[in-house]
Amino acid sequence: MAGAILDSAAALFTAVPFEVQLGGHCLIVAHLCKHKFENKFALNCVVGFIFAFGGGLVTSLLLQSAKAPLSFLAGDTIPAFWVVAWWLMMHCPGGVVSSLFELRAVQGLAFACLGMLRSGIMVQRIDLTRTLHPGTWSGPWLMGVLGGCAGGMLVDAIEAGSGSSKHLSELASPGYPLWSAALVSTFHLVTVHWLGALTSFQSLGLVQSLLVAHVVGSAMAGGSLDWTRPPAALFHALTRIPVPPPKQGAGPVTRAKALAGQAAA
Repeated sequence: MAGAILDSAAALFTAVPFEVQLGGHCLIVAHLCKHKFENKFALNCVVGFIFAFGGGLVTSLLLQSAKAPLSFLAGDTIPAFWVVAWWLMMHCPGGVVSSLFELRAVQGLAFACLGMLRSGIMVQRIDLTRTLHPGTWSGPWLMGVLGGCAGGMLVDAIEAGSGSSKHLSELASPGYPLWSAALVSTFHLVTVHWLGALTSFQSLGLVQSLLVAHVVGSAMAGGSLDWTRPPAALFHALTRIPVPPPKQGAGPVTRAKALAGQAAA
């Protein structure tokens, strides 16, 4: 019964055309990045692309597999979608698209696309690494984590190197991007590759349902509904590892800032 429900959930998300998912993903990331390196259009565009697709880029470079090609070399679709979405968000006459993305309902739909692509890349990278390196566990887990949050980490590094960073990096103060990627990767490895309790497709259905519900709920509620906080607190309690200081110095917390950390893939 549960397996059939998860199969149906995965099939529902899979039925959404890739182009629709990609378009929504690109637009919401461009929206979240519109104030990064303002008045430096080329840098803003490149940083936004890294923020949107850094997880896939980093894992492709590490895996060195034809089954995980670099997106901007394998075809023109992703670069073209990104450039068009970035222009629409940043330079559309009258700021129509940017204003539209201030609406919670529109943000919710776009964040749903982000959640689908992010969960998909994490599961795909874990499964691929297990195929390429049978019997390993740390490598697939790491590929899943990087697939889910490496983009944000790269942007953190760029901002720190340029002196424009106003808050602690994701590695210095792990938040939703890192914790969700780590928990999803752990769940998928344990339930699919260790216990065999779920198929990869069923796990994908559950992960997509969770991540999409989270980002849509956060967008509609006007703030971050972080389901990773309880397991993160349990981790620190059991391991006695001190909780890092929170991210600070970024000014008032707006809805966009609260959600910005969720675009890492």
